[in-house]
Amino acid sequence: MMQGSRLLLLLVLVAASVRFSRAQAAAKRINCGGQAYRDSEGNNWMPDLYYQGGTTYENTDEGISGSVDDILYQTERYAPADGPNLRYDVPVTPGVYQVRLGFSENYGKSQKQNARVFHVIIEDILAFKSLDIYSEAGNLGNRKAEMSFEVHAVGGNIGIEFVPEKGNPKVNTIEILPVSAKQAPHPDITAVLDVRGEPRPLGRPWADSYSVGDKCYCLTTYDHDIEGVYVETPLGWMTVIQACEIVGPGPGHQGRPLYNTVQCGHGPANNAGDEHTCPGRTDMGREGCGHIGPKWQFDVTVDSALTVVPAAKPPSTKPSKPTRSRFTLNAGGTDDDGKLVVEES
Repeated sequence: MMQGSRLLLLLVLVAASVRFSRAQAAAKRINCGGQAYRDSEGNNWMPDLYYQGGTTYENTDEGISGSVDDILYQTERYAPADGPNLRYDVPVTPGVYQVRLGFSENYGKSQKQNARVFHVIIEDILAFKSLDIYSEAGNLGNRKAEMSFEVHAVGGNIGIEFVPEKGNPKVNTIEILPVSAKQAPHPDITAVLDVRGEPRPLGRPWADSYSVGDKCYCLTTYDHDIEGVYVETPLGWMTVIQACEIVGPGPGHQGRPLYNTVQCGHGPANNAGDEHTCPGRTDMGREGCGHIGPKWQFDVTVDSALTVVPAAKPPSTKPSKPTRSRFTLNAGGTDDDGKLVVEES
């Protein structure tokens, strides 16, 4: 009888532990600057917790377009100009999470382009550089804008820091959603490879391309001797820099899947070494290294300013200075090593 009681107690403790574990891995939603709230879809939002620095602001005079839960976007936490950076450290269990940040520009003087610009660093990864939430909302005030980023949390928290560039950084909502290991990859992904995934990629600073649907766009500074490497394309053999100029800069990488190689995981790899073991996504931790996106698409014909080698095999020598086409990429914002520079003010 005693053994049966102990077994029953053990089963109860195990069940409680499983329930606790599941609760810890559940989605977390923070109403920044506001109170607890249950939204129109039945999701529970906790009051403003886990923050360091900043102060609150509320504007309930205007409705919020793009949202049926205006109350979530009428309150915010922002960082005053004379204070420390605004930061949240949200407790989670180790795993892969999607971090969704919600914004609405409700302050009249900031309802214009370049009035409020800041960087967002998630788990020491530069997730969003020079984020202008007014522009992200289609140059409209009192309108919802949402940015999302996948991250691998290895510790007990997910850190989110807002670094000012111009004006005061702010945030209206934070959602942290666990990503199931069985969840389908991003719809842009065409293949998932079994690669070593070492070392751990660091988000945007490592990215050399991004995808939008079935198209791949370059996001590279041509570091580590990649610009003069020849690649075979439907238009003939050409250098990486020529290929990137033809596909163009695209609509912008914010909120898009980011990749380590210049062709969304398809290579070619540069000579740094890491792209051979981690060709795929850089914004998911090691798990994303094998996530491969679409290839380049060439939607234009080659103009006379572009030197193409219509050969069966690549030239034996690389040009000392690759011939550029009439297309121009604007990489910008990098240091000599091709890494993004973020200066705290």
